[in-house]
Amino acid sequence: MQITGKPKIKLRSEAHDYINLFLLLGERAENFMPNDTLNLLKNFVRICYEEPIDPSKQLAEIDKYILELKESIPGYTDVSLMIFPHEDSKAFQYRTQKQSFENKLKYFIDTEAVDSQTKEQTLNILNSHDYSVGTPPVTEAHLDLMYKMVLGDDVTELRKFRDVIGVNGDIEEAQWNYFMDVLEQMIIQSSHYTTNAEKQDFLNRTFLTVNFKGLDGFIKTVVGGGSNTVVELLSEEIFNNKDVKVIDFKMPMTYLNK
Repeated sequence: MQITGKPKIKLRSEAHDYINLFLLLGERAENFMPNDTLNLLKNFVRICYEEPIDPSKQLAEIDKYILELKESIPGYTDVSLMIFPHEDSKAFQYRTQKQSFENKLKYFIDTEAVDSQTKEQTLNILNSHDYSVGTPPVTEAHLDLMYKMVLGDDVTELRKFRDVIGVNGDIEEAQWNYFMDVLEQMIIQSSHYTTNAEKQDFLNRTFLTVNFKGLDGFIKTVVGGGSNTVVELLSEEIFNNKDVKVIDFKMPMTYLNK
């Protein structure tokens, strides 16, 4: 689909964003998104460039397409924010302030600037768990708390109910054990950051699934980390390393010239 000229109707910035996305994808667009999403994007661009016979009806149709595109490619804007330099997230800003606060408390304890009662309260503050986003529980007590909050009890105790509820037969027992393993993994996984072994296990299990193909598996994926993590994911897991070109960010919009 060739685009010439400019849209005949005044468009919002969101509409221009999706038109620019279509232009940047070019002839290789089918390699980056499913056919139904690509057809949706083509129809959206086509109606933006049509001669406005009924402008109000055309704008309503364009708004409808924008909503559908947001549902089909929700990560388009978010990925661009992760790739280009930006300010630290609220979580990192909070962590920096928290570390500064803890250092001050440790200084008071080390210099004996507080009495014994205040020192005990200060130690309680330092030893308390941080339940902010991105901080997994790492102690046995915290894991026990997570088990009780989410499942009601430890999975080891829940396994004992197999005979009580009448799980019999090899197939039923295998399903029960798998269900218990999933519940246990759900809690254990929250106690640490994902390891390389867990990542490889996930890739091995999902490599042949229908939705894990090219960017189909990346559309609704949240990537934790910096731009290097995103580049590694794109070059090693989704595309071939030779097909991914890294352009160092120097000044805004200079990357378009390359």
